[in-house]
Amino acid sequence: MQFEGKNIIYNQALINKLKAELNVILEKANADDDLIQAQNELLRHITPNHWNLNYKNNQEKTIELNFEEFMLAVKDQTTEDLENITTFRFYTLIDYIKNKNNGR
Repeated sequence: MQFEGKNIIYNQALINKLKAELNVILEKANADDDLIQAQNELLRHITPNHWNLNYKNNQEKTIELNFEEFMLAVKDQTTEDLENITTFRFYTLIDYIKNKNNGR
């Protein structure tokens, strides 16, 4: 995400979200809950233009592209058929990959 000349409150919410994402990566205690709270706070400051499909950096496109990237990363690490996978299996694979890579 970029700081796009938003107000200070928005920028602080963005910084808090980025810190929360880092804490999730570092597996700090309560990091997932803190990330949800930070994401919700940031969403309160996003103007409707971010959801406009004609807007250059709209959130819907960003979310979809990030999800697809995530799916490709999981596909690179597994032989799973991601077209026919359950949610439980998908998140189990994510945990497996994470544990496998931390064990190196």
